[in-house]
Amino acid sequence: MKKIMSLFILSFIVVFLNIVPVFAEGTTDNGSIIYNTNTVTTNETSQSTSQYSPVKDTASADLPNVTIEQASSWIDRKGFEIIRFLQKIAQPFAIIIFIISAGMLLVGAISGNDWASKGIWGMVVAIIMYAVVLYAPELVQMGLNWLRS
Repeated sequence: MKKIMSLFILSFIVVFLNIVPVFAEGTTDNGSIIYNTNTVTTNETSQSTSQYSPVKDTASADLPNVTIEQASSWIDRKGFEIIRFLQKIAQPFAIIIFIISAGMLLVGAISGNDWASKGIWGMVVAIIMYAVVLYAPELVQMGLNWLRS
């Protein structure tokens, strides 16, 4: 029964995706075209514009012209801002784990139970996590260079 229901849902999705129309758009004058199917009425004749006739786009007139290099540098800058933000969040978390693990090591050393080994492993994991978070872009680049060679 589950197979039949899954097959029915999958076939419904495929049929629905084939029914939904897709409209192409673009802009004019500054390098792009918008396609429109509006009817233009004049005093003399009634004309129907073609589906592929260009229509003036007023919104794109306000957009600046940007080169690929400018867009690429903007994306790189924003990407590294996100990375720095995530690093700022993860670094205190790693330090807190390290301090808690050091406390577990101290309690385990005093009481003689297995908390000492858990504390040591927690400190090792916190140090590795801190190093990976701090040097994530360099580590990814190093891995990429290793895979290329």
